[in-house]
Amino acid sequence: MDPDLYLNPFFVQKEWFDHNPGTLRQFREWLQGAGPYAGHPAAGVPDLSHYRKEKPLPLTEVNALSGRQFKCWVEVNPPRSFPHILGKPFWEDGWVR
Repeated sequence: MDPDLYLNPFFVQKEWFDHNPGTLRQFREWLQGAGPYAGHPAAGVPDLSHYRKEKPLPLTEVNALSGRQFKCWVEVNPPRSFPHILGKPFWEDGWVR
């Protein structure tokens, strides 16, 4: 997930994402503080509990931030467009914060 989180200067004004199933799973685990972020990694996965969000998010808060209505964690997906492309600064976007 690391390459997808930092602001890469080589992709300015372009959208570049890695939405493979493993990255999506890790995104969901990170948001909710589950799996390796809770100190329960699967075989071959590092313990990422030191990178756990200080305050993991419940699904209701993810829905509020995203403006969507996910019924379960498996449905949660990160945005597919950067906020500046939608007309607002990225630092004001709930997903970015």
